[in-house]
Amino acid sequence: MKKILQGEHLSIVLLIAVNMAFGIVTLTYHGESWDEARLYEYGQQSLSAYRSLLNPAIPVDFGDDDLRYYGPAYFMGMSLIVRGLHVIFPNVLEIDLWHIGNFACLQLGFLFFYLLLRRFFNSLSSITTTALLASQPILWGHAFINPKDIPFMAFFTASVYFGLKMLDHFQSRNFEFKTLLLNPWFYASVISLGLTISIRILGFAAAGIVLLYLALVNVNKALRLSYAYMGSALVVSFLTWPYLWPSPISNFIKGIYAMLKFQWIGQVLFNGAYYSSNQLPRTYVPQLLAMQLTEAALLLFVVGVGLIFWRQFREKHKSIFILFGIWFVVPILYVLISGMNLYDNTRQLLFIFPGMFLATAIVLDTVLNLVRPVWIKAIILIFVLLPGVAGMAKYHPYEYTYYNFLTTARLPIFRNFETDYWATSFKETTQYLNENAPQDSLVIAWGPAHLIRQYAREDLQVKSFDELTDTGYASQPYYLVLTTRFEMDLKFFPEIEPVYSVRQNDSVLAVVRYITPQK
Repeated sequence: MKKILQGEHLSIVLLIAVNMAFGIVTLTYHGESWDEARLYEYGQQSLSAYRSLLNPAIPVDFGDDDLRYYGPAYFMGMSLIVRGLHVIFPNVLEIDLWHIGNFACLQLGFLFFYLLLRRFFNSLSSITTTALLASQPILWGHAFINPKDIPFMAFFTASVYFGLKMLDHFQSRNFEFKTLLLNPWFYASVISLGLTISIRILGFAAAGIVLLYLALVNVNKALRLSYAYMGSALVVSFLTWPYLWPSPISNFIKGIYAMLKFQWIGQVLFNGAYYSSNQLPRTYVPQLLAMQLTEAALLLFVVGVGLIFWRQFREKHKSIFILFGIWFVVPILYVLISGMNLYDNTRQLLFIFPGMFLATAIVLDTVLNLVRPVWIKAIILIFVLLPGVAGMAKYHPYEYTYYNFLTTARLPIFRNFETDYWATSFKETTQYLNENAPQDSLVIAWGPAHLIRQYAREDLQVKSFDELTDTGYASQPYYLVLTTRFEMDLKFFPEIEPVYSVRQNDSVLAVVRYITPQK
């Protein structure tokens, strides 16, 4: 520990420590998100499969939804950690323990991003770029409430890092395959890649990045390495994905098919219009990236892309440009050309954010190496971090609904673009009900009523629309909780003024109406 605190990696240790401190302080402000409960249930179901190996009487059921086609590695591992933490901190809600676990996972991703940058840049440039990535409000908000895309991003980054370290060691041994089993980075890369695939099958793309990178050096060795590398990773995936056990090949193919053919049945709000998830305009991803990244990140990214066309920089940073192209440009081109099913803004593409920020690293490295005075470097650091920090403060605790100032100054966001699409604002509506609703009040919610039950007083009767099987509930007064997503607040009693609204800057995220049925 003393060596770390006195070494070149002190900056990343401090960054993660500061992030974790702020994360813990603000932890309870973040409400549970729409999908979380089912994801954590799936983790428990998968853990039961291991127990059933010792006791066949234990039932194994992964549910009848598509979730079984997605690997449970993260959900299982974090379930065990949360269970242990809850023994130590029994007064902390389990959902809050999950949230701080998710947040810690993102910090792990930042660590591997920093270590990856250190392959190409000095410590100052690497930590500044990592801090820029870490200060993106959209990532900060997702870090607590998104146990799907945040862990995938973190493990994907780790897989790329370990994979490149494996190549370094492999190349130092003249690509002799007899040395592969003596390569410690081979085992780290295999385990990381296997877990990434067992989080989402798309984790194969991390192996693609590593092998394509090697192919530019020695295409024959890349092909041979792929057998051992990906084959061993699949073994790790098999061991951490119980759904595959009864029929590994068939069920794995089903998982790939489900990923390729998946289509979300909801509607996506973009530029004031609703679209099917497979019929989005080609501008969807580029425009949202331009709207939801901070101004500093956008400026540095644009300049970094421009440097590709400058021969001097292209030759100097050849390796980083190659990695940027494989990790960011190729996925973006695929999305633009194929018209991939997307929804919830860019959350499904968070794993390409580290690749995107490689372009900003080139610019920051160039600028920081040109300037000598420390005070100028301090000004640059403030310029890099201030928009993100200000954005997080302004949008807290709904940072994932962030849109930058360049966007909000010229475009209205509310009812034109997605905001609280995971209904985390239901926690705030519940706090209002806990403080103001009379004893034994009836609460009816459109959408995820379980988010209200998570935080509601014990006496409150919380029902979802799906549970209203008779008309008895309409005969008594009740509180109606509505998300503004899909304009639900305009579809149910719009003539009744809300008794409470959750507002975020100029947007309304959720409303509470008190309904008194007509006699």
